[in-house]
Amino acid sequence: MNGTRRTALALMIVTALFSIAVVAQLVFAHHRELKTGVLVNAEIAKLKAQLATQTDPSLITSIRGLDQQLRNQYFAARRQNEIAGFMLAAAIVGFVLSARWFFDQAPRTPKRNARLTEADQNAAARRAAVGVALSAIMLFGGLGYLGIGKLSPFKQNWPNLRGPGNLGVAPAGQWPTAWNAASNSHIAWKTAIPSPGKSSPVVWGDRIFLTGGDKAVHRVMCFDRADGALLWDKSIDAQPGAAGMTVAEEAGYAPSTGATDGRNFFAIFADGTVAAFDFDGNQSWLKPLGIPDNQYGHAASLICYEGTLIIQLDQGSSPDEKKSRLIGLDCATGNERWSTPRDLPASWSSPSIIKTKTRAELITCAMPYVVSYDPATGKELWRAKGLSGDIVPSPAFDGERVIVTVNRTFGIRPGGSGDVTKSNIAWRNSIAVTDISSPAASANRTVIAQTGGTVMLLNSADGKQIWENTYDCQITASPIIAGQNIYIFGQDGITRVIRLADTFEQLSQGNVGEPILITPAFADNQIYIRGDKTLFCIK
Repeated sequence: MNGTRRTALALMIVTALFSIAVVAQLVFAHHRELKTGVLVNAEIAKLKAQLATQTDPSLITSIRGLDQQLRNQYFAARRQNEIAGFMLAAAIVGFVLSARWFFDQAPRTPKRNARLTEADQNAAARRAAVGVALSAIMLFGGLGYLGIGKLSPFKQNWPNLRGPGNLGVAPAGQWPTAWNAASNSHIAWKTAIPSPGKSSPVVWGDRIFLTGGDKAVHRVMCFDRADGALLWDKSIDAQPGAAGMTVAEEAGYAPSTGATDGRNFFAIFADGTVAAFDFDGNQSWLKPLGIPDNQYGHAASLICYEGTLIIQLDQGSSPDEKKSRLIGLDCATGNERWSTPRDLPASWSSPSIIKTKTRAELITCAMPYVVSYDPATGKELWRAKGLSGDIVPSPAFDGERVIVTVNRTFGIRPGGSGDVTKSNIAWRNSIAVTDISSPAASANRTVIAQTGGTVMLLNSADGKQIWENTYDCQITASPIIAGQNIYIFGQDGITRVIRLADTFEQLSQGNVGEPILITPAFADNQIYIRGDKTLFCIK
């Protein structure tokens, strides 16, 4: 058998196997649809049965939210099946063309071969090329769409606090809108967290990372994203002198959320210890930054930018002490790439990274300034004055304006140079303010969640309030905007799902049964919630 015929045979085998895989995918999807589709769903039936015997408005809200979620999943699955059907047809065409090419290359008798002209041979070559091209397009396109052959079923990541850029906006998806841990409704898995902490989950590939610990020992924990199993739990001794630190009770010794570049997970603790671990739990490097001069301990979270780990290390009680700095470490080695002094006192806000039409900017907050830097070099770009008090919330970005809040809320146009207080502050709002949770902005709207339970929606263009609603709970986790919905996480364990619209409407809610103090992670249509003692995966 010559090389050309072997190639044709290989394509026949590949297209046949691919066709079988697509058929199996369609059969499995059909079976799953029959079991969990819109028309047959045990959870909705159970909730309706409860509603028949009791009058509870929350049951109606849960039924509506679950019904909408199931319908979204159903139509998304139907679209996927339709595309899979087209790919199956392409696979069959590829198989037929490959088979024809294979048999065309069969040995001929000398008499017959003699009649093959150069034009005939060129035509056969063109048919072979078309067959190869179609088969390749079908194969690689189909593999990419169906996810066959991938090392991990997960596509989306949540690399740091509040997701990409630390901006509080989830990627497009069909996100859960109703769940209940008590009945295990829409809970993919839940697992106990070995060590207390206030850091949010960081998600990359098939790994979930958390930090914890106490004044003596820091902990870095890694969980399997598929089933929540604890893969490894590493300890780091606190810096000498950490035992004498005073930290806020509500923050503890592990208040900062780590970050990942996809190769290492980076953690920072209240005593200024920074550590890097690879995904197998091996320590890549360790860098103590010294005990911070900070009345509550270090609390700012980490963020990565193009191979640089960025740390906002604000400390001291006065700008004149000049103890604060912005640090860029090499992600691979921990070596310092740059360090920029900051004439600002201690803060507990985490930096955000935005992308304007012309450049990337790292936005930081500390009394009394909002300061923007080049994240590649640490060079200051601009600053705007107006903050006061203990600064905890991180900045948001609506695509045109940086939104910051604490004693008042500002909308600031980025892209300036020097002091832009007079030129670039677009608006101020002294009513819609918050002291702990960070704002989120999307579609020209900004969401503010106050610690006392009041949620407000603002027009990002002028800062004017559109609506507000108060819940009977404390809120410290930051809101997340996911598509057309707003997720509000209460310390009562209940997540309220509100429509992102100019009229207030709560669509549904979910309950994990234990306090939610910190912001969850969103990835691949699943929500990862760190409760007081448990890590939940909501599906």
